[in-house]
This record gives sequence, C-alpha cells and structure tokens, in this order.
Amino acid sequence: MKAPRVKMQEPRASFEEALALYNSGDVDMAISLLELVVEQDALHIEALITLGFSYWRRSRLSEAQEVLEKALAIQPTNVSGVRALGMVMYGMGRLERAKELLIRCVTIAPTQPQGWLTLGLVEQRLEALDKAEEHFKKALELDPNYAEAMNNLGTVHLARKNYGPARELFLRAISEKPKLTDAYRSLYKLLRELGSDQEALVVLMRAVRLDPKDGNAWNDLGNIYRDLSDTPRSIAAYRSAIAADPRHIDAKGNLSCVLANDGDYRGARQVCAEILEEYPNMMGVRVRRALTIPAIMESVEGIQESRETLDRELDELLDYKGTVTDPLGQIGVTNFYLAYHGLNDRALQKKQAETFLKVCPALHFEAPHIGKKRRPGKIRLGICSRHLAFHTIGILWSEMFANLSRDRFEITLFHTQPVVNRISQNLISRIDHEVRLPLELDQSQRVIAQQELDILYYPDLGMEPLTYFLAFARLAPTQCVTWGHPLTTGIPNIDYFVSSKKLEVPDAQSHYTEELVRLETLNTFYSRPEAHGNLTRASLGVGDDATLYMCPQTLFKFHPNFDHVIAGILEGDTKGELVLLEGTCAHHTTLIRERFNRSIPHVMSRIKIVPRLSHDGFLALVRMADVMLDPIHFGGGSTTIQALSFGTPVVTLPSEFLRGRISYACYSHMGVDRLVAKDADDYCRIAVECGRNPDLRRSLRSELADKSTVLFTNRKVIDECESFLESVFLKRGGA
Repeated sequence: MKAPRVKMQEPRASFEEALALYNSGDVDMAISLLELVVEQDALHIEALITLGFSYWRRSRLSEAQEVLEKALAIQPTNVSGVRALGMVMYGMGRLERAKELLIRCVTIAPTQPQGWLTLGLVEQRLEALDKAEEHFKKALELDPNYAEAMNNLGTVHLARKNYGPARELFLRAISEKPKLTDAYRSLYKLLRELGSDQEALVVLMRAVRLDPKDGNAWNDLGNIYRDLSDTPRSIAAYRSAIAADPRHIDAKGNLSCVLANDGDYRGARQVCAEILEEYPNMMGVRVRRALTIPAIMESVEGIQESRETLDRELDELLDYKGTVTDPLGQIGVTNFYLAYHGLNDRALQKKQAETFLKVCPALHFEAPHIGKKRRPGKIRLGICSRHLAFHTIGILWSEMFANLSRDRFEITLFHTQPVVNRISQNLISRIDHEVRLPLELDQSQRVIAQQELDILYYPDLGMEPLTYFLAFARLAPTQCVTWGHPLTTGIPNIDYFVSSKKLEVPDAQSHYTEELVRLETLNTFYSRPEAHGNLTRASLGVGDDATLYMCPQTLFKFHPNFDHVIAGILEGDTKGELVLLEGTCAHHTTLIRERFNRSIPHVMSRIKIVPRLSHDGFLALVRMADVMLDPIHFGGGSTTIQALSFGTPVVTLPSEFLRGRISYACYSHMGVDRLVAKDADDYCRIAVECGRNPDLRRSLRSELADKSTVLFTNRKVIDECESFLESVFLKRGGA
C-alpha cells in the first residue's frame, strides 16, 4: 500500500513545481514538467488544465485542445477547463464554438469575472461591440480592479475611435497592474492611430523591458521600427519575438518581409520555408514567398531566375487549394522590385492579380452605390495614397490635385499617415475632405465606399500593400492609376493608366492591362525647387580637379547592365569620380558594393558611396554635380526635374518602358536632345564629352536652366487632367 501513496504524491509535488514555473513565466519548463505529471496521472485535472493553458500560451493550439477536452471529459463542469477550451477555440478562429463554451462558462460560474472577459473577447472578434462592451463592464462590476477588463473595454472604445476614454482605461489598467504588457500594447496601438510614433515606441520599449518573454510586444516593436525605416532594430525585435515564442508565426512572417526589403532574398525565403514546414497550409506565407524578389539584382541571369521562380510559384498558387482571409495581415507585401528588371511585366502582373483574386475573398468587394443612380452634385473624386506628403509622390502630384477646380470637383484625400509636413498640410487645406484610413483592409474598403465616389485615383499602386489591395475592390465607377510606381497593375478593376505621349512608345498599350491614356503634357504640376544647402567636394571625398559624376538614385534602380556603362565612363575620363548615395537599407549598400567588386573592380576606387542627406543637402548635391547619370531601364523622375531646374546636365538612354523614359520626356518637352543617348556606347560618349569639356557644361547649364521652365507649374497640366476626369465621368454614365 505504501508504493501507491508515494506514486500519488510524486505528481502532486511535480505539479506544484510546474505551477510555480508557469506563474513565474517559464512556460516551456512548466510544459515539460506538466507533461510528465499527466503521463504519471492521466486524471490529474489541475495538471491537464494548466498544461492546456501552457500550450495555449505557446500557440500550440491543437495540443491545447486535445488535453483540455480530456480534462472536460473527466470533469465537464470545471469552469477553468471550459474557459480555457473557449480561449483555444478563439485562438483557432472557431468563434461560434468559443462563444458556446464561454456562455457555458458564465452560466456555471456567473460571479467569476474571467469568463465574462473572455466571452467579451469573442463577441469583439465577431464585431458585436455592444455585447463585448456589456461583458467587459460585467467583469469590472464583479471586480472593479480587474486590469485586463479595463484594457479590453478600452479596446472597444479604440475600435469606435473614442480615443479619450480608451486612453484613460489603458492608463488605469497599467496603474492597476504595471506589468500587464497587453495594456501597453493597446496604448501603443492608440498612439499609432494618433500618429504619435515616438511616444508609441517608448511605450513598447517599456513593455518588453517589463516582460522580455512577451513575443507579441516584441513583434509590435518590430512593426514600429519597420515603419520608422530602422531595419536593423526591426530585424532584431522580430528575432526577439521568435526567441520568446518560437511559434510566433506573425513575427516570423514579418521577419521574412523585412529581410526581403533589406535585400536578404535568400533569408526571407528561408523564413517562409520554415513556417511552411511547420504549417504547410498557411496560404498567406506561400503567397509572400512567391512575391519575394531580390532588391539588389546580382546579375542579369539572377533577374531571369527570380522571374521564372515567381511565374512558377504563381502557377502553383493558382492550382493550390487554400484561401487568405486577411491579405493585408497575412501577406502584407507587394512585388515592388519587379519593376526594376527592365522587362515587360504585364503577364506577371496579370497572373499575380488573378492569384490574389482566387485566394483572397476579401478583395471581391463592391461599394453599395456602384450601378445605382448617383447623388446629384459635383464630380466626387477620391485620391488614395500613403505618399502624398514629403515624398517623391507628394512632390510630383500633390500640387496637381490641389489645383483642380473646386467648382467642378469635390475632392477627398484618403491616406494612412498623420499630417505632419507642409506638402500634406497644403494639399489638405485646398481640398474638400481628408480621411485617414484604418490599417485594416475591410474597414478601409467600407470607409471609402461611404463617400460614394465617382472616380478613384491612385497615384502609386504597388509601392505599399494597403492601397494595392484596396485597388482590387470596385469602390468607384471609374478607377485609375498613374506612374508613381510606373508599371501596370494587372488588376481588373483599375480602368485607366494615366500617362503621357512622351512617356510611351507607339505600341505601349501592350505593356498595360489598363486602358492607356496618353496625355499631351507630362502630367505633373511641379514647383521649381530652391537649393539652400551647402556641400563641398571635400565633404564628398572628391578632389577639386576631378570630374564629379553623380547618380543619386536609390540603389535598387541600378540594373546589372548599368555597371559596364559606369565603367565605360570612368575609363573614358580618368579624372572622373562617381558619387552615389547609400541605400535606404544599409544592406543594399553592402550588396551593391559586392556586385561592383565582381563586375567592375578596376574602377571601384573612384566610386564614392556617401551617406544619405537631408532634402536641402540632396538638392545641393544635385546642383553641384558636373554630370548626372540617369540609370538605364529605370531612370529618374523627380530627381531629373530637380537637376534640370539647376541646369545640371543629365545623360539618359530612353528604354522601351515608361520607367526608363521620364528624363527623355522632360527633354522632349524642353526641346533638347543632345543629352539623349542612342545606345550604351553613345551614353558613355556623351557623358565623357560633357564631363571633360567645362565650356560645354557651362553652355548646357544655361540652356537647361532656361528651357526647363516648361516643366514647372504648367497650367496645361491642370486643364488636361480636369478634361480627362470629366470625360471618363461622362463615359461611365455620370450626369
């Protein structure tokens, strides 16, 4: 009889130790010990339920479900077990089953606030905010100091945009329970919505200091660093999230995105492969892996290989059975870098759009007013972009939209950024409405639909995921895009691609799935810039007697074919030195150096890659160049216009596609052709001739500064834009 007593006491002692580990936050050690306990005593209810909670905390939901169902088979009315299984069902997305269990939980124990709180979470996920609020308030009624209930009630207010009450509740929750990291994360989300990114960053850093094992807080920290373009810290935060919770799929997915953006193509795809090895049915990760393309191209052969991989994996996705419920959250990327290959992207873009429409039901949204008689009034024009601010897109197009007739158009700007700079503030002050979009796709679709637009204009589809995914919906009878990201979208619901005759070759319609609109003007209303910054050659590491060639473009524009053009120029001008700017991500700079060291090592000593500059510093750099080089295949836009305003000579070789013809279009409008090359050899000849001949440069500077006047504040751009918008409004049955 003694042996059984000893055997029964061992699990109890082990359970107490495991419970202490669980409560201290050492969940993994607790799991190991609890598994031994239930192996020895399969009827140990407390151990089974605690093990279920532990699995749940580590996102091991199937295992949690199995062990909790065993516990409830033994003791069906155990309120902790019922609540725990409800939480697991919630985590698995089985919301109706979760609701059923949690109603059972509060029926068994109506005075326990935890059940009411969890039931409120389920109702909130079901978008029943009134019921969720009722349940959270019930939990607080039962326990007025229940910090978790304060936090969750605050999230209801946050969803309703009641920022004041939400903030008060989050702060109360933190005051009541200073180590409740969920409350810090809620406060962080509120601050992000209000545009207080730096304050949000401080809140999250405090959260991870309080609980370094909170994978969700680390993941949020990675997100904010990513949005602040701090790639190294973003990567480190995501890796910390994964270290805290090796099954944190969101952190792994986000890590794959930021690695891809950083140029770590193989690392990004490897992370996706690791996720799919564990969760093979995660369709969003499959799509994200397919869209991962090298940021800095290693070689022409590498370009072809990446395109063939994309094409093959899109075919596989079209055949694969699976869906993505939240494309913004589960995919969260575009194939941005495809545009830099110098090839016709129409077929790949069309296939990609077909793939998204097949696997993402949420994209099949149509605004209720489509096909119905419109409300009377001015033409309701919506403009949707994240970048109509102090950004190339804002510089190129904000003034055009701001100058449209307010008598003929009712204009609404949809954006996702706080209004913090003069470009966005100026635009908003001169239009009718400004709407900051939620960061959820379905909510943004509904917000835009409520405006009952006649025309929706996207300046830059493909640069970021929210506007790209919005473009699949039919939110206005007419939807168009222009060349902020200069390639076709492939999206069936984008009707027109607005371009210019000078930007397109005769058969350019074959490059687009949209109807190509070729305006007479270069459709930007650009104000002539003023350079206030001061730079010296010495600050760039360039000698006084050197020819200063410059190519101040983002490094992912540097096609491998451009390397030998650079070498040809520096070989032809032995006094020539080329200045480039560091990449937007530090790793891009490393990758381009490595490529140059392979392809053109003999001129590397005369290529300077200098730190990125302020706007005034950048303009000063552009102004002081002897010769500016326009990258082949994807040239300058705003940078070229800025250079020409100062008279800086820009050598260009127009390509077959719009993205390589913007500098050429500028020269065509100016009536200048001597800096336009016929081929790569001619490009080198023109650049070297200009670089080695100071008298020629002086003459060109005077001519270019004078003739570039036609590129700035040209009223014909506004008139032509208005005429186009009115014509498509009438074509679609407007009245």
